Amino acid sequence: MKGVWLLPSRGRPERLAKFAEAAIACGTSTPGWVLINEADSAAYERVQLPEGWTFKVMQSQGMGDKFREIWPEVMAMDWVGWLVDDVVPMTPKWDTVMLSGLNGKNVISCNDGCRAPFRMCAPVFSGDLLRAVGYIYAPEFWHTYMDDAWERIGTVTKCWWVCMEVMLKHEDAFQSGKADATHEQSYGKNEADAAAFERWRRNDMDRAVLAVLDLMQPDETRIKEVAYA
Repeated sequence: MKGVWLLPSRGRPERLAKFAEAAIACGTSTPGWVLINEADSAAYERVQLPEGWTFKVMQSQGMGDKFREIWPEVMAMDWVGWLVDDVVPMTPKWDTVMLSGLNGKNVISCNDGCRAPFRMCAPVFSGDLLRAVGYIYAPEFWHTYMDDAWERIGTVTKCWWVCMEVMLKHEDAFQSGKADATHEQSYGKNEADAAAFERWRRNDMDRAVLAVLDLMQPDETRIKEVAYA
């Protein structure tokens, strides 16, 4: 199956290096793209990535914009994973274990050591699921609340499964109590993201849910059209 892990990072070469060192030690064997900006290129060039991983220089700044920018390059893939630079792989072959559970219609997340199984961390999506919904990140979302949107979709449709056996420890500022500049920038538009989530919930959630349910049903019973206000 063709796919890739997407890991946006900004101003955090040391965090990415910790992820990469742990990923290599855990035998990571599937490909990944680290999404950075030109201004960060020099700072990141010394980070040793896992085999098959590479840097992709993006024009966009926020996570949402980066994922929307990269979407045309990944939308036809069999699977796409969503990582962040403050997770640390702890489970050997974590990536292939998670991928082994994909069935073309689901999303699988892992144990983050703090919020799982109630919150989504490091999800990997079946390609058909993403194509049914039409995006990884919906329009308007800057950084936060897109995981809330996917949790809503996953819970309602039952397409989301949490693999508690796989640990990618999430060492974010909420756990450490130490917020860096990237954290402040990422969460600096939290109020606008909350409003974007509310608009998504009112205007696009029903369409997305019906599209996923349509995908999950046998061909002969699929919903032929999805209409929403």
